[in-house]
Amino acid sequence: MNIKIVNDTIIFNFGLSKKDPDCERRFGVAGIMVDFVLNKNKFPDYKKFKIKKIIRN
Repeated sequence: MNIKIVNDTIIFNFGLSKKDPDCERRFGVAGIMVDFVLNKNKFPDYKKFKIKKIIRN
């Protein structure tokens, strides 16, 4: 799992999605899909946030 904080947003990447080798990176198309995004301003108690279960399709 990777967590990245950008300004007021927390981005979670659980590693469930795979890189697309045919991704066209020259145009800024994402290579990996983000699994979950949390806005710190809307959820000020984000440090207490817990993920209990991950369900794969």
